[in-house]
Amino acid sequence: MIILDEPEVHFNDFWKRQIVQLLDAKLKDRHSHVLITTHSSITLTDVPKEDIVVLDRNNNYTQSSFNPTLRTFGADPSDIMVHVFGAPHPAGASSVHRIEQELENSLNRSPHERREVLEELLNNVVAQGYWSYLIRRELQTMEKE
Repeated sequence: MIILDEPEVHFNDFWKRQIVQLLDAKLKDRHSHVLITTHSSITLTDVPKEDIVVLDRNNNYTQSSFNPTLRTFGADPSDIMVHVFGAPHPAGASSVHRIEQELENSLNRSPHERREVLEELLNNVVAQGYWSYLIRRELQTMEKE
């Protein structure tokens, strides 16, 4: 048995994507088991959910363990961040805060000004993903009103 405690912790994202494949290649003909601890959503995209055990901690002690419900093999790392690691959003806290503030502040504007703010966010600031979907949906709702 080989135990690796966060072996990818100092790797860049490219190398994090390689670690499971490298281990599989090196240990292919050996009767070995590998136990890896990780906080890397990228690394978990190479592992089926049945082979993942999430430790649930409370007050510095492990309270329970479970397999994730999300199919992790080949999943988007953002989905793993949210559904396995429990992150509130896959985006960074600073961008989430700014977008939420912009959306909240836009509620105090006239419909025309609000539309301009939302279109600016959508076209020039926010990348594709959850937040652009949310802004696009809000613009569509405004069109119906």
